[in-house]
Amino acid sequence: MGDTWGYVHLFLNEGTDAAPVLGTDTLIEMVQQRAAPCAVDWNEDGKKDLLVGEKMGKIRLLVNVNTDEDPVFPIEDEYVLAGSEPLVVGQRSNPKMPDWDNDGKKDIVSGEFEGTIYFYPNIGLHDAPDFGPREQLQAGGEVLDVGDASRIDVVDWNNDGLLDILSGCYEGTIYYFEQEFIKSMTYEPGVGTRLEWHSFPGDVYTVYYSDDMQNWTQGAQMTATQETTEWIDTGSIDESKRFYKIGVHKLVFEFVSLSYESGTGTTLVWNSRPDDVYTVYYSDDLENWHQVPEQVISQGFSTEWLDTTSLDAPQRLYKVGVEY
Repeated sequence: MGDTWGYVHLFLNEGTDAAPVLGTDTLIEMVQQRAAPCAVDWNEDGKKDLLVGEKMGKIRLLVNVNTDEDPVFPIEDEYVLAGSEPLVVGQRSNPKMPDWDNDGKKDIVSGEFEGTIYFYPNIGLHDAPDFGPREQLQAGGEVLDVGDASRIDVVDWNNDGLLDILSGCYEGTIYYFEQEFIKSMTYEPGVGTRLEWHSFPGDVYTVYYSDDMQNWTQGAQMTATQETTEWIDTGSIDESKRFYKIGVHKLVFEFVSLSYESGTGTTLVWNSRPDDVYTVYYSDDLENWHQVPEQVISQGFSTEWLDTTSLDAPQRLYKVGVEY
């Protein structure tokens, strides 16, 4: 946590997740006044780093050069950049690093003293972020504004697969902004009702409709191939009477098959998302794991990989990690 004077404090949980017991206060670092820290693995090296918002609006970057158990942060001033210049949100910046635009790279979303919330898209890499021009987030077609001193968190509050925003403010109220699942719904005479919604490639969506909000009929089921999915209800003849709801079956990683062929090797098949990149590990004893040198690029909704080194190891064990 941060404090008014610019110190970042660490309280380790010495209990459990179910019954946390916080240890003694450890000072991690001092920045400018109004420190607002966010823990994130900035460079994807497996260690927690810190982004710290400050009173004057810049965001301090503290890269952990030691371990999570005993973090060490260089003392020199290093700030998050947008291009070649420090990124300046506005006074009392308080950043978070979600993948807001769902492109596989962490972005920055931050509140500030005037009460609005800004989004900075990552135009660099997941492990070497760089940020493009900022956008003010909107709610109901207008700039999202909580009054003064927006202090935010970004979370999927309602478990619909979309990131929402919680924001405090100077008055002490906590605001909840739900990201809309359905992007648009328009009726076209002679065509029907066109629905468009946010989606995740690989997830399966089921559309239901009703004319009385009591009796629901399944209208369609489809697998998303893009971040936006569209369906036209050609059976709708009156836009004012039909209602819709959409269910989602999330794509969960799992092995589809694993087969060994003498003289060839072991073939692994798993379900996947388009554009994801996978790292394969293997072990012959469940204790010593070895990483396959070349990463595997997704082949669509199903990915196949052949282990030609397993000719003499038909009982080899595998695990697969997703990188992006």
